[in-house]
Amino acid sequence: MVSSFSKLAVAALTSVLSYPSSTQVHRSVLQRRNLNPYQRSLVRCFCVRKAATFDNTGARPSFGKKSVSSSVTRSQQKFSTSPSESHSAVRWRSKSQQSRAQQTLAKLFTASKLGLDPSLNRFHAPLVYHDGYSCAWPETHTFPMQKFERTSHALLTTTSKTVATSNLPRPLVRSEEDYFRPPDFSNIPIEEWLDLLNREIEAASEENDSQAKEYSSFARRFLRRQLTREEARIIGFREETYRPELVERTVLEVAGTVLTAQLALKYGIAANLAGGTHHAHPAGGAGYTI
Repeated sequence: MVSSFSKLAVAALTSVLSYPSSTQVHRSVLQRRNLNPYQRSLVRCFCVRKAATFDNTGARPSFGKKSVSSSVTRSQQKFSTSPSESHSAVRWRSKSQQSRAQQTLAKLFTASKLGLDPSLNRFHAPLVYHDGYSCAWPETHTFPMQKFERTSHALLTTTSKTVATSNLPRPLVRSEEDYFRPPDFSNIPIEEWLDLLNREIEAASEENDSQAKEYSSFARRFLRRQLTREEARIIGFREETYRPELVERTVLEVAGTVLTAQLALKYGIAANLAGGTHHAHPAGGAGYTI
């Protein structure tokens, strides 16, 4: 239940924290096709463009000088901007804004519970899970809210002895302590993230103030449980949209996605046990996606 803006934003945010001395925009974000101007502005929120070569030690991704330079060149061509848009992007990429992004992400990582050390783990990639991913939910509702809890349980219990179709001699995850865990809801700086993103949205939409306001208001109104009934109907949760438990688990999932991106950049791969919904758009949710 993470919106399209969240997915792009966390990827851009994480690239700044993981490579604070680098000015390369994370390639997987920039090379995405069909990004609209709003999405491009999100990518530029926390990324800068100078080419860099990463150390090839450990599990961190490594790119040669030639491939990085060509990647940045292609990205600059794909996302060519008008003078006014470039000015806004430059204004946004001030050291103070970049520093704020790095600080808030560093706090998130520090506040997270670390799981099994990947260097000691021969069985699976770093996995991110929070028991708040599944919240109290009507049993008759069409959205299977408990699937996140069930996924975690399956990873902890499935073997050839418990499931006939399994060939695992032992559970893939041996202990709940092996999961990496994002901070609790009260420790997630979601308002600060929205403030940082909204500043760029407003700067990139100077010629269309009404669109900027529409984009920036949706997430905050959702957090405050102020969406209209029509918006709740389109999302699919209807009256359940106003549950504080749903707000909290949605924010937890965003934090889990950020933490997963940080782990993937550090160790090469990671997975979050929630996420993947993709029907939202910048101005609203849809299809059980907020």
